[in-house]
Amino acid sequence: MRGWRLGRIAGIDVEIHFTWVIIFVLVLVSLSTAALPHVPASLPSVVRWIGGLVATVLFFASLLVHELSHSLMARREGIPVRRITLFIFGGVAQIASEPRSPGAELRIAVVGPLTSAVLGAVFIKLASLVPTTHGGLALLHSNLFYLGAFNLVIAAFNSLPAFPLDGGRILRSLLWLWWKDLRRATGVAAGLGKVLGYGLAGVGLWEMVARGEVAAGLWRVALGWLLAAVAEQEYQRASAMARLGGLRVADFMSSPPITVPADMDLEQFAHAYEFMLRHGAYPVVSEGRVKGMLEREVLRATPRHLWPVTTVAAVMQPLEAPEMVIEADAPLDEVLSRLTDTGRSRLLVVNERGELVGIISHSDVLRALRSFRRLP
Repeated sequence: MRGWRLGRIAGIDVEIHFTWVIIFVLVLVSLSTAALPHVPASLPSVVRWIGGLVATVLFFASLLVHELSHSLMARREGIPVRRITLFIFGGVAQIASEPRSPGAELRIAVVGPLTSAVLGAVFIKLASLVPTTHGGLALLHSNLFYLGAFNLVIAAFNSLPAFPLDGGRILRSLLWLWWKDLRRATGVAAGLGKVLGYGLAGVGLWEMVARGEVAAGLWRVALGWLLAAVAEQEYQRASAMARLGGLRVADFMSSPPITVPADMDLEQFAHAYEFMLRHGAYPVVSEGRVKGMLEREVLRATPRHLWPVTTVAAVMQPLEAPEMVIEADAPLDEVLSRLTDTGRSRLLVVNERGELVGIISHSDVLRALRSFRRLP
């Protein structure tokens, strides 16, 4: 999931998905127009909207802190973090790979709800210190109280033992530690996630049909469907990675790689490479060093009359280590994890000296899975 880049915190990119705008507006309107306790109706609307805007920003800052806690703990466990993305259902920290031990997953998962619980307690304590004798102060008191309540709800909801919620990851880590079987542990946690997801969707449908609450019902249906879909996807991924255990990238990569000079124009490339070989992508080299990757779709997207004046370097995907590169002796399951997390279709393979030795794609991983399809 990619979005608009806001900046970096502690060296981690922070992005917002376009769907985040929807939830931002909904929260802003809710906090700015709700009938809040102790807040006089005579309070000017502009004051309410300013207070609502500040509270909305703090609300999403709280979500960001929640995800940042996951990210910092993941980095402490030696797992790179690509970005944090805020979207319509909250936020997600996109780490480079799954934790390699139950203890690491437990620590990464548990820190999120703990952070939200602490934030909730802090906001409620601050609210208790603000008097409600004045309209503006009463608004501040109410917004701080609701921010505290929101964070406590986030902590409680995320603690439910249903994957992919933090509680589901905590449960999976404990079962993984007990059974020594990640696939089996994922199956239980993901199964509970699907139960929660379908149950939430069912409640949403009931609200729409029986109570006529279309907006709230649709929200729960969408959230429930997302939880169930991610839970099933994670179980399938864990099953695939279990089958790939013990295999190495070097065993299934395409080698030697067919490279393309960076200074070649697309006309030359089309006749010398694409029309004959028709691979999905080609590593681009200059002076013996890899500079990026040229995808087949780029040739189709470039107008035919521009081919002679457009170089490969101008349209290639620049090398962005470590996202585009993996070592030949890395576990094959790491390829699956990397491709899934980044949305890429292939990775460049290098040896211990950083030299290009091959390329590996989704089709190569599928070939490996087919070779071991009889494994339990």
